[in-house]
Amino acid sequence: MFTDNRLLENVSKGLLVVLLLIGQLAPLSAQTGQQPPKSPLPPQQTLPARSRLTPITGPGATAAAAPLTPGAKTYSARFDTDLFVQEDIQMRGVASGYKINFVRPRGWEVLPGSQIRLQMEHSAALIGELSFLDISINDTKVMTVRLDETNVRTNEILVDMKPEMLQDYNTIGLSVAQHYTRDCEDPFHSSLWTTISRLSDIYFVYKPNPQVPDLSTFPSPFYDQLHYGPTKLHYLMPQSPSQSTLTSLVMMNTSLAQAVAWHHMETSFISSLEEAQYPTIIVGTPTEQPIVNQLLAGKSISSGAIQVMQHPINPLIPVLVVTGSNPEGVMMAAKTLTQERERRTLNGPYAVVSSVKDAEPSREHDWPGYIPATENGEFTLAQLGYKDQTARGFFSGPIIMNFKSIPDYKFVPRSQQMTLRYSYSAQLDPNLSTVEIRIDDIAIRSLPLNNEQGENRLESTFHIPQGLIHPNSKLVVVFHLFPIKYDPCKLIEDKQIWGTIHEDTSFSMPRDYYADLPDLEAFRNGGFPFTRYQDMQDTVYVVPDSPTPNELQMMMDVSTRLGRISKADHVSPRVYTTGSLPANVRDGNNLIVIGTAGRQRLFQQIAEAKADSITYKIMPGEKKQLRVSDDPKLEASDFVNQGVMEEMISPWNNQKVILAITGREETAMMNIQQVLRDDKRFSGLNGNLILAQADGSYNPVYSVSQRQRVGTLPWWREWQLKARDHWVLMLTVVLLLVFIVFSIARASLVRYRESRRRSADYPLSVT
Repeated sequence: MFTDNRLLENVSKGLLVVLLLIGQLAPLSAQTGQQPPKSPLPPQQTLPARSRLTPITGPGATAAAAPLTPGAKTYSARFDTDLFVQEDIQMRGVASGYKINFVRPRGWEVLPGSQIRLQMEHSAALIGELSFLDISINDTKVMTVRLDETNVRTNEILVDMKPEMLQDYNTIGLSVAQHYTRDCEDPFHSSLWTTISRLSDIYFVYKPNPQVPDLSTFPSPFYDQLHYGPTKLHYLMPQSPSQSTLTSLVMMNTSLAQAVAWHHMETSFISSLEEAQYPTIIVGTPTEQPIVNQLLAGKSISSGAIQVMQHPINPLIPVLVVTGSNPEGVMMAAKTLTQERERRTLNGPYAVVSSVKDAEPSREHDWPGYIPATENGEFTLAQLGYKDQTARGFFSGPIIMNFKSIPDYKFVPRSQQMTLRYSYSAQLDPNLSTVEIRIDDIAIRSLPLNNEQGENRLESTFHIPQGLIHPNSKLVVVFHLFPIKYDPCKLIEDKQIWGTIHEDTSFSMPRDYYADLPDLEAFRNGGFPFTRYQDMQDTVYVVPDSPTPNELQMMMDVSTRLGRISKADHVSPRVYTTGSLPANVRDGNNLIVIGTAGRQRLFQQIAEAKADSITYKIMPGEKKQLRVSDDPKLEASDFVNQGVMEEMISPWNNQKVILAITGREETAMMNIQQVLRDDKRFSGLNGNLILAQADGSYNPVYSVSQRQRVGTLPWWREWQLKARDHWVLMLTVVLLLVFIVFSIARASLVRYRESRRRSADYPLSVT
């Protein structure tokens, strides 16, 4: 690299003048508004192609990685799995840019040796003297890479990250200037592209630091929203836990899982604090958790108590104690931590809880991030959580918004409408510029932007086709913006052209509220019906009397999954053992029943209460009767070494469901754990029953032969649906009625004609 800064500056200025004269200076980035590279590398600085290191300048120049310092750890944050870059980054045109957000975990002291590792390739048509990639960290340029013949194919660019440049929230900026000819060039030409692979990563070298115990930051450090990788937690196994302690365990775990949300989370039980490798939570009375007295030595435990501290042996491991003088006190402490309003009152490492006010129950269908359940079915983008959004430039990306439907939304056919409210700038080509509306990948409307002066707050109302909205839908708005009087031989300035979709864009989507259950597809899509109320107030876990560690672990795995796919400011699930389950609780709630058939006595009650024999469809045209040992209804003689997850309508309430998780042996039942923990396997759930192998695979899925409609709807819609479901019978009835009416009419007509004929043959005599 040059050491003479004056020489470098003079050469750079000379090249810049040449570029200006030939009209090839790239415009601002269309996507990010960043300046394109202004100081291209001098020709003599080009280096030969390398597999890992490429030509670079600036403070990001990287030397060989140094050995790790004692106590240091490493983590590779992948673009696709950790930074949620789902597709390769494509930068097209004469100038383009992209920004990638990343975080620095709170407990990390980032050390020298940390790097951004970009896997890049670009078009072979690019002219190296005119084409460059700029890389910046938090708007500070750290590297310039020439795009020439030496790095056309995939190359790994190593960018040094100095620790002092990083904050909690950070941005990687990528900006390209690309040219394929020195003469007139088309800025949209297909030869103008550079790709950054989604397999790129950020390599962190860091030293973990213990965090100050403080309840005001909970759920940190047990979950840090700035973390990478899965959240792993330990729970200390309680001795003979009460019903309140079991409920407190599930409440704590569900609440933490809601905070983790789309990140991965795994929990496990340990039998002693010495086994802890991850943040550890202790729930229970001093009798159930004898170590509590040792950890809280000197503190009197009256009612409920909460303590956060460092592990006695390893200060990097935080420990949370949720306890009380009795089971009710444990429950109060757990409610304080799991209710957002109560949690805000906590401060410092220790808190005594003498009373707690129950939170307001969640409303049905109040699912954050989903289409809201309004009285008339009308709502706006603002109610979905979106404000005005603007796309700028002719390479602007799509505006993507969640447009998710709750599984029991049944939209009324041919009644769905959208009123788009939008604005666009002047200086747009009216023959090329449009705004396009999509649901996922299906285009439903395209509108012209045909006023050269621009327009503000236009409205357009149109129908949304039936069947496009589902629990994972996206609403996509794409502004195709082309500047007026486009000339491929002139510089194009495009940051002044824009399109905006307004937050008062509205929808009219009347719907009924019902679902055809049992259906594990609804369960995978947001946990329905167990999350119909997001606080899970009508969800009850049932474990065998004196539950084993595996049965408790399965209970925690189910609560982790339900927590990750729901969101509320508090949670209210309950846990009972079979012997303590009241009849009114059994009859009035959705049940999650866990245990082997030999230990879980509730399975026998289910079998006795069900009047019908269940037949499962295994393959088209083939049926088997499957039976579980000691359970004539949860079927399976060939269930050996297979875990069973079955959803069924409750025999005690046809508006509630039961999710049964079982197996012939506990080891077989624990196969379901792999399904619950693996996002990909869980997203494939369908039918109403799966048989899981030890690795979590469950192909094929099984379906019960008959489903029931669960929900409420007006009587006239009920009759419409019955007519639709039984159209063959209805058609038969209609044809029969038509035949009967025709026969009666025909007989009446024949009788009438006969009487007229007789009248004509025997006229009345006149006297």
